[in-house]
Formats: sequence, structure tokens, C-alpha cells
Amino acid sequence: MEYVRKRTRINIPAVHLTFYHAGRIYIVMDYIRGHALRDGWTSTSKDQRLAWASQLAEIIPQLRALPSMDCTRPVR
Repeated sequence: MEYVRKRTRINIPAVHLTFYHAGRIYIVMDYIRGHALRDGWTSTSKDQRLAWASQLAEIIPQLRALPSMDCTRPVR
């Protein structure tokens, strides 16, 4: 998440802490208010759905443009 957040304009929560406890991995990050796309898709106007699709059309090329991450090195 930090790799993408630092290298794109995508609104991704900042990660403050990750830890392992009782066999589980936990991530402490910023909260970004919003709703799941699946929850409002069918009850939303065509114009709103087109606006969401436009946002996704801006996000996807940013993700595709990222170079592969070397998972053995820390994110800077």
C-alpha cells in the first residue's frame, strides 16, 4: 500500500503500523470515509456510475505504470 501511495495520485490510506499477533497480521492505517462500490452500484444513477468509471479509468493506468516491486527491499 505504501509503495502505491508514494508513487501515484491514488487516494490510499497511509499505513502507520503493521504487526503480527496470535497468528494474524494487523495493519493500522488511516480511515478514508466512503462506501463499497458494490453497495451503491444498482441504486445509483447512470451519471454517477459513469463518474465512478471515469475515476477507475484514471487509477488503472497509474497502477499499470508502476515498476515491479522488489519485495526484499524496504519501501522508501
